[in-house]
Amino acid sequence: QLDPAVFLELHCHDTYLDTHSRQIAGAHEQALKAFVKSGIGACALRPTEAEIVVAMLRGTATTLLRQEAVARARGETFLTLARIEQSATYLWQAIAA
Repeated sequence: QLDPAVFLELHCHDTYLDTHSRQIAGAHEQALKAFVKSGIGACALRPTEAEIVVAMLRGTATTLLRQEAVARARGETFLTLARIEQSATYLWQAIAA
């Protein structure tokens, strides 16, 4: 059975979302960008376009979820707390001011 988070992150579903669902997705995207812009404005994050940071975060999350889905199909686990922490540390080092 496919995990809902894996489905949402790995599946391109924009073409068949209803208007309300698109609004929710758009609000989520805007909230992420605003959060990043706030971090940049507070000098906590390196100055760059918010879309770049969001893409880095999403790309990392998507790849980790994909690797977990493949591991689960083999009856294994990939996404451990240690890997999540390692990814978070690496990303923070990349974007922190």
